[in-house]
Amino acid sequence: EAVNLIRENKVRAMVVFPEDFGARMHGTPGTADPVIQVIADGTDANTARLLHGYIQGVWATWLVGREHINPGSGPVPNFNSILSVRYTGKLMNGTIFDSRTTTPVTLQLGDVIAGWQVGLPLLQKGGFIKLIIPSSMAYGCQPAGAIPGNSILYFEIELVDVQ
Repeated sequence: EAVNLIRENKVRAMVVFPEDFGARMHGTPGTADPVIQVIADGTDANTARLLHGYIQGVWATWLVGREHINPGSGPVPNFNSILSVRYTGKLMNGTIFDSRTTTPVTLQLGDVIAGWQVGLPLLQKGGFIKLIIPSSMAYGCQPAGAIPGNSILYFEIELVDVQ
């Protein structure tokens, strides 16, 4: 239904960028992430929520910066996949906040930050990717351990195995 409403031009979506968004993409701390506003003509509240989720998903796929170094081969992860990964996580100033590069870490794709949920399905087993993830797809405005609130994160991730 959401796709049909979009095709029929009954949906308007607007992305509001904070003034400092451009500076944030270059590592300068900012105040807020872009906000998605969706207006759906003639729909009930449930359909409007579904539309917002659909548009946010499309937007999120664009918003997560990525560079494929090696796409890999074999199975592609889905939301329920159990993954083995090696990774390094950095703040945009280069500070490493987490690194697991020797023994792979096992996790379920559905249990990780949204930026990984968008980025890792772009790989297959054995693939390697670099991701730049906005705070809205990571930990938001709240600090998480060594990660300050509103932090854009940079990850180098090797997808060792998919089950």
